[in-house]
Amino acid sequence: MITPESQQPQRSAQDDREYRQNYVAAELINGLFALESGWDGSGVVVGVVDDGVNEIGELVGQIDHDVSKDFGLEINGSSRQPLRPGAETGDVNSTHGTPVAAIIAGKNDGRGTQGLAPGVKIASLRIDSVSDGEETMLLGSDVYEWAADKKIPILNMSLSSNDEGGKPYQIERILRYGASGGLIVRSAGNSSKDSVSNFRDLTGETANVQIFVVAIDADERKYTISSYSDRCGVAMDRCVAAVGQNVTMNADGQTVYFAGTSSAAPQVSALAAMVLSKWPQLSGQDAGNIILNTARDIGETGTDAIYGRGLIDVRAALEPINPALSNGRSSTAVSSSVAVVGSALDAWGPASLGAAYADMTVLDAYGRNYSGDLSGLVVSPTQGEERWLHRTMDAQANSGVSGFTSQNMSASVGYTALPTRYRDEDGQELLQNRLTAAQLAYRIDAATTVTAGYNSTDNVMDDFMGLAPSSDAMFAYSPLAQTSIGVRHVVGETLLSLNAVGGKRDGMSVVGTSAALSSKQSSLKFGYLSEKGTVFGTPVGAGAMRFGDGADTLFFEAAQGFAIGAWTLEGYASLGATKLKLSDDMLLTKAGTIASGRYGFTTSRSAWGGLLSMGVAQRLVGLRANGVVTVGSDYDLASRSLRFEQRPIDMRGKLRPEITLGYEKSGERSALRVGAASDLAGNSIRALATYRLKLN
Repeated sequence: MITPESQQPQRSAQDDREYRQNYVAAELINGLFALESGWDGSGVVVGVVDDGVNEIGELVGQIDHDVSKDFGLEINGSSRQPLRPGAETGDVNSTHGTPVAAIIAGKNDGRGTQGLAPGVKIASLRIDSVSDGEETMLLGSDVYEWAADKKIPILNMSLSSNDEGGKPYQIERILRYGASGGLIVRSAGNSSKDSVSNFRDLTGETANVQIFVVAIDADERKYTISSYSDRCGVAMDRCVAAVGQNVTMNADGQTVYFAGTSSAAPQVSALAAMVLSKWPQLSGQDAGNIILNTARDIGETGTDAIYGRGLIDVRAALEPINPALSNGRSSTAVSSSVAVVGSALDAWGPASLGAAYADMTVLDAYGRNYSGDLSGLVVSPTQGEERWLHRTMDAQANSGVSGFTSQNMSASVGYTALPTRYRDEDGQELLQNRLTAAQLAYRIDAATTVTAGYNSTDNVMDDFMGLAPSSDAMFAYSPLAQTSIGVRHVVGETLLSLNAVGGKRDGMSVVGTSAALSSKQSSLKFGYLSEKGTVFGTPVGAGAMRFGDGADTLFFEAAQGFAIGAWTLEGYASLGATKLKLSDDMLLTKAGTIASGRYGFTTSRSAWGGLLSMGVAQRLVGLRANGVVTVGSDYDLASRSLRFEQRPIDMRGKLRPEITLGYEKSGERSALRVGAASDLAGNSIRALATYRLKLN
């Protein structure tokens, strides 16, 4: 027995002297978790079918006398009469039922030890057992009808009711009790048999009503079936293990060491009561199935003939099992749900998406309601963007360009050598050539040119700096729009451009069109994009929490430039209107039109043989982004269903203009680009340089 003076420091108020009186047995099944969570079995009655329960010591006030009853009989020849006068449900002779009841519901009263579920009330259902030499019979078997009538959800039977050679006689009674939803927790027996001793009443019809319990030793180092314990055997699918050595209270009120499968079974009954206390909408049989399905596998992999489904685990039985999100129309597993929101929108403000998910109620696979904070499932793609940047920089470091030009046609192809997982015989890393960019222009006549391209604009620097130049608004709204085909037509000094764009990656895609009018110092552009699986180029996530199925965007952009002495001033601004694509299974049930914008002002001049530029730029940002999420907010016990709440969200992004500095110098064979950017507070400073050399 481990005393309160054991080495481990006190972990909580519940980890007190009384808890530590039965420390090993409770710790092996994670018993402290329930007490710390406040799940002590309050409001639940457990029937102890035994030789009675003496209401003294830790059991004072723990017996519900309204549902307790003495079923004992005395056999004198052919007559049967009550063994005890009145309706006594326990006395000093209740040396078996009292310690069983104390393991379940012993109070934490500053003395002795406590039960695993001290909030439980006990129904003392006192019976007697006799043996005629061939089989053991329980006298007073109408206890099942009584328990069903009184709606006692759990019966603990730490008694063996029959032997191997006899005939079943309890099946009909068990079925009548089972019709009320009740669960019978039965000790396996202490005869070291290969199967539980009382298996004769286990049939396909009665299986869901019963759980059998074998005993393991109270050993912190390993799991070992107790030498005396029957094995699960033929009952393995409806059998679990619990600790067969517990410190409890005897009928005289003294603390005692109580061993056997009779000591293990009340651990299971206490756990079933914890489940029903937290979720009264469940039946005893629901609690039994939860215990079976959350038991810790301690024998051969899977269900086995010794330990059955495994050792009971209080924490696993009380934590959610496959919880699901619901909007009232459909449900999706929490485990497969995540919302990904790009930097253009604010997902973590006071009224944002993250705030809406901070207090939610969900149901698990057994209809148990849990409330908690799921805002952590709203994530930012920042890390993914950084990985993309590293890949892009690696590509630039190992890239090359080939091309040709004729009278009516020009073409170029960019490629890169990316590292692979393979190495050659000398251990050198092998490289794989991959297409990174391509351009084609075919002149039909003096005014008209057909164009096609893949990554046709060098956006490494601009993407890293958060700058999307006026000629690349399409890329600012969706970086996936990498492939284009179009036509350019010159009318006087004005260039008219029409383009169709598209892109695809990892199940995400985008298609769109744009039209632009441009002159030497100004341009206007109109565009349309239809995204699938992304919003502003950011993946939407998965499951019910995903941020839409994509989006349709219309945008307009204007740019103007003019010279002031040696300096050139250029500015651009764009506005967009985006409609999210929603589905019936999403928690995001309504979404208003997202208004977005971006701008940039750059001044530049010749310097050091190249071009020096300085400016201010604002990345794409949501100027208005409203919507509604529909989430479970509470549980209605009367209807046994979730209550739903519609929560408005405001995801407007934050304006974070950046100061930029750049330098470019290009020659016939080389090109150098250097850039730096910082927010106005100087909290985020970034820099990047690229150099290209054309080889003969």
